Amino acid sequence: MKKIIHSILRLIGRKAVIDFTNDLLTRPDNGNDLELAFMDDKGRAYYRYPDGMMPVVRMGAIQTYTSYLAVALTPDLLNKAFEDVKEYLAHGDTLKAGAVLTSLQEFQRSCVNIDAFLNIMAAKYVREDEDASGHDSRVHQEKLDFLESKINDTSFFFAQREWRELSKRFEISTKDAEKLHNDYKAKRQQHESRIEAINGTRYAKKSATKATRSESSSDT
Repeated sequence: MKKIIHSILRLIGRKAVIDFTNDLLTRPDNGNDLELAFMDDKGRAYYRYPDGMMPVVRMGAIQTYTSYLAVALTPDLLNKAFEDVKEYLAHGDTLKAGAVLTSLQEFQRSCVNIDAFLNIMAAKYVREDEDASGHDSRVHQEKLDFLESKINDTSFFFAQREWRELSKRFEISTKDAEKLHNDYKAKRQQHESRIEAINGTRYAKKSATKATRSESSSDT
């Protein structure tokens, strides 16, 4: 069957097949010049920008994710830490504020931020249901989730041009990337567990205080 398909493709011609396929696909708004990259497991087409065609808003997003790569952190981790520290300092609890920052520093020093690589890749792709001239944070997260689910599928993920460019730039092999990704997830889980434990003592103290007040009120 494969030989028959290959023979048909040779007769038709690669360009004709690509043109026919592109005519059948849904294209993003403002994305007539985009190149098809792949289809995801839900049948949605992902496109890439031709050289020099990426809008400024996408380049800005990629620059942001690249900066997170340098510090081994992600926006959600930084925002969560900022909110926790701000609340602790507002209540004069410098010990817990310091504990949150210490955990964040330990996490930062112990791993390579593979999530940032995935964010950069996701920003480079335009899914068929988004506007090629902008950057949709909701769709970006869905693209990110899809890419992460495929990182262990070496025949797909590591064959993508966007990954090859990043891995060459940062000198990371396919074997190293899988190990670094698993290590990153494990270290992130450790950090989040520490933060949960720190915050748990805060909530426990609040509950205990409320219970004491309630008991005092009932006694009177």
